[in-house]
Amino acid sequence: MKTALKRAVAATLVAAAAGTGMTLGATDAEAARYGIAGGTYTWAQVQNWGPYSKVTGKAWVRGNVMTLKPNNRGAATVRFRIVPTRTGGYTDPGFGSRFVFNRKAGGRYSGPSYTFGIPSGTVRLTPR
Repeated sequence: MKTALKRAVAATLVAAAAGTGMTLGATDAEAARYGIAGGTYTWAQVQNWGPYSKVTGKAWVRGNVMTLKPNNRGAATVRFRIVPTRTGGYTDPGFGSRFVFNRKAGGRYSGPSYTFGIPSGTVRLTPR
């Protein structure tokens, strides 16, 4: 009886391990379709309230990291971690801000920018 119980437990563990491996493999394959495609982009951000401003610059995406070089004189190059989603991704650059990038036609990404949860403008990535 003990041997049969041990075999049943071992078979269950093996089946569970195999099932988990198959599930993780499927998740990894699906994850390759998510996020923002790597490459070089033109960045544009427009603020809709407060003093109107438009910031443009160059952006590079590698993996889940976006590097942004604004066109403003003296502006520092910054890096943002991208959180991939089914529709593109978002980044939280700090100071209560969030930039959402939704996939559009032609390899473009655009979406709202938020400041402390309030829509404050738009952001856009256009392939160069």
